[in-house]
Amino acid sequence: MKMYDFIIFEHTGLRNHMVDLCNIGQLLIDSGLKVAIANVTNERELCSDCGFKILDLSIKRESYKTSRSYMKAVIKELSPKTKNFYVGSILSATSLTWLKYVPPHHKVFLWALRSFFFTQYRRFRLSRTYPLDAIHSIYNSWIIHKQKNIYLFVSDTIIRDEFVNLGYERERLVVRPERTTKGIRPVKQRNNATVTLLSIGTLRPEKRLDLCIDALEAIGGSDFHLIIAGKAYTINGYDKMLEARSARNPFVTRIPNRLSAEEYDKLIIDCDYLILCDEKQPSSVTNGTMAEALLLGRPIIAPNYNPYKSIIEKYGVGILYEMHDRESLRNALLQAKDTDSSEFSEGILNYQQDFMYDNVVGNFKKEINSKIM
Repeated sequence: MKMYDFIIFEHTGLRNHMVDLCNIGQLLIDSGLKVAIANVTNERELCSDCGFKILDLSIKRESYKTSRSYMKAVIKELSPKTKNFYVGSILSATSLTWLKYVPPHHKVFLWALRSFFFTQYRRFRLSRTYPLDAIHSIYNSWIIHKQKNIYLFVSDTIIRDEFVNLGYERERLVVRPERTTKGIRPVKQRNNATVTLLSIGTLRPEKRLDLCIDALEAIGGSDFHLIIAGKAYTINGYDKMLEARSARNPFVTRIPNRLSAEEYDKLIIDCDYLILCDEKQPSSVTNGTMAEALLLGRPIIAPNYNPYKSIIEKYGVGILYEMHDRESLRNALLQAKDTDSSEFSEGILNYQQDFMYDNVVGNFKKEINSKIM
């Protein structure tokens, strides 16, 4: 029987998490480990482009009455082929009752997106509308604390420290950055007097772009060009508000359609600053848009809280302002106008160097080997 250092699958079956499954698999392979994907929740179809070995199971999901009994059979079939599993992500309503079937001499890794899912506050909110999900959350924390063979991948040291503050053992938290680069992208100088600001990505009501537009209106928008790109949520008319405010302000350009990867990158490369107006969340979450901007050589304007605060203070890659303080945001915009984005070049290049794929692999290899060897 062929043995693998890791067998990986996404127990939730969520399509948008299969990309992370492939990325984690590649990181494990590049760390010198033998990896195979198990076809547990349709990974064969959704991960066919990864180029990994895919293991089909002799068991069929439809033969089992519950997901727990199915996962018990999955673990039983795969356990002889590996000592280490990566089984996917933990969401606030994820049920991990099947983890008790993982043999004690095996190790299982999950991706913990954010510490908020493990807080009493989150459970209180869940209990009011989804009591079963609140019970799952309590059980998940209990079994992770109890079973010493369960480890968590986290996206950065900020999120790791939040888990430590919640009582999780640092030794069972493994940093696995989500965004990396394979090449250094230089920082360009601004070519004209107008400062191009960019907000890009899925637009949720928590992204307070109305505050940004307010600040630009207050100082006069003639020296700025704000591009708002991405599909907006319809909750409470948020999409209509953005369309209306964009239409009546000549300094705002609205791009409401979904973007290709090439269009997305080009908008970032062509802007002077990425501007972030997100409300503070109950726990940190790695901001992919921020990372993508820095890896493409663009500085950021962001609220004065983590993860932005730590990144800007550590690397010097942008300008901070106080959320809900119009004067603070106004001053940040004026500072951006008076500062050529190339002045952030050294910090951005240092950030890129830290997140060069080879450097990430080197750090991850040491950390993962210390857990599984």
